[in-house]
Amino acid sequence: MTRADLARHELPSEPVFVPRAPGAPEGDGHVLALVTDVKAGKSTVYVWDSARLGEGPLARAHLPHGSPQTFHGVFLPAHGG
Repeated sequence: MTRADLARHELPSEPVFVPRAPGAPEGDGHVLALVTDVKAGKSTVYVWDSARLGEGPLARAHLPHGSPQTFHGVFLPAHGG
């Protein structure tokens, strides 16, 4: 089992799997999660390689604001399918 080490004041959203490319083998892609720092009132999008979760996030995108814990996202193919 792999886990992300977060501070007590950092609350993660439900992770979302995004395929690396159209037609990629099952499980080949990235895992994204929104982490809200309730002390700072800001959120960060974490990105992991699904095959190497234990190595930690590939990237973090810091947002200038917080997102509510009820926020959910959906990824759709570029052609709208």
